[in-house]
Amino acid sequence: MSAKHSFDRNCENTTLKNRNIEKNMASEKENHVTKETEEVRGSIDELKERLSSMKRILEDRNSSGSGTKDLFQGHAPSMEGTTMIDGSFLSFVFGGSLVVIISVSFYAFYNLYHAVLKKFPSPHTEL
Repeated sequence: MSAKHSFDRNCENTTLKNRNIEKNMASEKENHVTKETEEVRGSIDELKERLSSMKRILEDRNSSGSGTKDLFQGHAPSMEGTTMIDGSFLSFVFGGSLVVIISVSFYAFYNLYHAVLKKFPSPHTEL
């Protein structure tokens, strides 16, 4: 009977240990979740502050009379309405690159054709 009694006591001790472990794990999990939610809240607050500051900057810029046009144009009066790269310049660049590509392709196929003729000469039977 003492063996059965000690076995029951061991089972009760094991059950209590398991419950304590489960409680500790649950509390650690809650602490971890709490830390994560605090970090997320902090990052959300930072994003809200950055958004509000950007809105303020845009409102200040719009109220001072300078719109988005001034963001992309040169600030000097002589540069108004002119840009370095316009349509004719881009046409010239792309046309030049097309000529280079076509000439290199022609050169490569010309050399390939002569290499194939040199490797496999056609027999002349008329002589």
